[in-house]
Amino acid sequence: MKKIVCLGDSLTRGFGVPEKESWVGLLKEKHGWNTINKGVNGDTTSGMLSRFQEDVIKEKPGYVLIAGGVNDLICGSPLGAIQANIMGMVHVAYRHGILPIVGTCLLGDEGNFRKDWNDMADIGEINALNRAYRCWILKLSAVFHVPCLDLQKEYLLRAGIRYGMTLTDGLHPSREGHELMASIADEFLKAHCA
Repeated sequence: MKKIVCLGDSLTRGFGVPEKESWVGLLKEKHGWNTINKGVNGDTTSGMLSRFQEDVIKEKPGYVLIAGGVNDLICGSPLGAIQANIMGMVHVAYRHGILPIVGTCLLGDEGNFRKDWNDMADIGEINALNRAYRCWILKLSAVFHVPCLDLQKEYLLRAGIRYGMTLTDGLHPSREGHELMASIADEFLKAHCA
């Protein structure tokens, strides 16, 4: 049975829904892989990099899906630091014979973003940086031949005008959103990792 570790933040963990109903939990049911959820609520890419040995290498998976960075942006981390962390994880995975997959991050819904979060960081600015971050991830994917699960693009396309309604607080997916993400990830894995 193929094994994949999903490494990330609250979007991977499934903040707001039971673990079985997170997109990673649903993916396990759909795909039949040994799917391990290593998402941590509130984590940053530096946190992901620091726990890579414990959460990924020790699991000895065939694949690791690396998706994170929004918390870094909310905290004011420069894009260069986030990119260095992602690059570090990609190279460590390769060095250990694990195929890395990089994921892009969902955009926040500016009309539905929690006010207390918006007081901390402007969602319009975060989304602009997130779009630039996505462009860099696509370049990384092309240059280093790293498969890219473009959740930002696919989720927007499939949710369409319902986008904001699929996010519970302007950032985290609802049950419907997790089902959508699981479907996107399932199709991607069947096409790229079969």
